[in-house]
Amino acid sequence: MLNVYLGGILLVLGIIALLAQPTAGVVMIGAGYWIFQRASPGERHQASSLFWGCAMVCMIIVTLASA
Repeated sequence: MLNVYLGGILLVLGIIALLAQPTAGVVMIGAGYWIFQRASPGERHQASSLFWGCAMVCMIIVTLASA
């Protein structure tokens, strides 16, 4: 599951880095995609479920805190 998150983080950082350092951004995107593709479909599904579960918990906490 770490491959999924690490790959996703590198993809996002690579997209941001494209503006300042295009070469570094392309390298980061390529590395992130390669790491992401090494994960099995089951790992990707598990990471997606965990991510959306955490997002829902955070949404509930923010909603309760703002009330």
